[in-house]
Amino acid sequence: MPRTVRYRSPREQVTSTSEDSDIVVALFRTCAIIAFYSVPIVTHQRVSTLTQAVALVASLFTLGLFVAILVTTRFGSQRLRAAWGSRRVVGSLLRRRVALQRVAALALDAALLTCIARDIYPPWSLQVVEAPSFVAGSDRLLPAFYLLTAVGALWFHRSGGLVTALIAAACWAHVAGSGSAFGAQSFAWAEAQRVAWTHGPVLLLQGFVIGCVAQARDAEHVTASRLQQELVVARRLQQAMLPDELPVAEGYDVGVRLRTAEAVGGDYHDLLLLDDGRLVICVADISGKSVNGFVYLSLLRSHLHVAAAAGLPPAEVAGRVNAVLAAVMHPESFVSMFLAVIEVPTGTVRYVNCGHPPPLLLPPAGGGEMAQLHTGDIVLGVLEAASFREGTTALPPGAMLVCFTDGVPEARNARWREFGTDRVVSAVRGAADNSAQAIADRVLAATDEFGADPKWDDATVLVLKRLVRSEPPR
Repeated sequence: MPRTVRYRSPREQVTSTSEDSDIVVALFRTCAIIAFYSVPIVTHQRVSTLTQAVALVASLFTLGLFVAILVTTRFGSQRLRAAWGSRRVVGSLLRRRVALQRVAALALDAALLTCIARDIYPPWSLQVVEAPSFVAGSDRLLPAFYLLTAVGALWFHRSGGLVTALIAAACWAHVAGSGSAFGAQSFAWAEAQRVAWTHGPVLLLQGFVIGCVAQARDAEHVTASRLQQELVVARRLQQAMLPDELPVAEGYDVGVRLRTAEAVGGDYHDLLLLDDGRLVICVADISGKSVNGFVYLSLLRSHLHVAAAAGLPPAEVAGRVNAVLAAVMHPESFVSMFLAVIEVPTGTVRYVNCGHPPPLLLPPAGGGEMAQLHTGDIVLGVLEAASFREGTTALPPGAMLVCFTDGVPEARNARWREFGTDRVVSAVRGAADNSAQAIADRVLAATDEFGADPKWDDATVLVLKRLVRSEPPR
């Protein structure tokens, strides 16, 4: 049965964001309940029945929130959630679960704060409390109403911030009027109006500003999430373009190690064993990481395969690939590439170097000096009518060809020092008796030991060894 993908609307994505803020608010609510119950016990004061009832409901709500989060994250299976979501009523509630629990949390917190503020100077106190002393004492809880407005704005943006600000202003006006009435016989409307006119506009402004900031933050979060999903898809496609298995050529050993600095890297390597027995090696570095580099990578790979399979020489293959890339690439983008075609029986290497770091040709032990393979050609994608020259060398038994991208020799440590080609040579020679894959791994391990930042640039190492005997290396 084909798998279907359901795309969520932006509103649904915002509603189903992380519930960390809900947990933080629940913890504050728990602390407020504990503190409120501790003070009357110590001071031997009574607590109103209404406040006890609201605190009990808030406690049960907080406990249920923690249990629900624990069940959904720890014990709730995807199949069970899908079964619940298929039901009409339960599924509708589950889809709006976060919004509903946040509305309930704001309502409970507003009621709890109002009851606590009113019980600071209870009307049954034997001591007559004057209005100014009440206002001075109860104002200690006024910042909590501002915090409530901020939470509403963070959860429901501008509209939620404004509505929560109106509710907070009304609750505090009710507290102020009731507190002033403790020493009088009726509700003090004048005191309530004074509180509403002084604190109401500030609460509204706070809710509007925080709501605007929260809405912009959530919009950036949605955009970043979509971009991250696209990068994940592009990374999978890029990995699919790289060879899954290295071709096996008799008498040769191949090893490759790739490390990307970002989700989608700009390094590319390919190995093709043609029908006529020739081995094609390509290592390229595409300027511009992320999705742009991935698009150019797909063009490079497709035209490289077609031209190489047709049996064209390396210089002509580079010319065809360059013509395609130059027609579509951004003026500031380019591709450096090393392409080699190896005659497997004889070890003859025909190559072209298009602005790429010169690969190292290390001779057998005691067989001569190391050589760097370069032809002086420019990078691909800059000039559509560029021509390329071809070089020829030999890979005798016991020799090895080490190709890499600039992310290896140009890797920098905390002191801004480059790893350098000399350290690449030292790492290769130190592991020369091992397999080609072990040598490639050793080179990147040496950059780590050097202290290079792996996120500095993509790094690729390709090692080709021609064996002295037919037995596999150690």
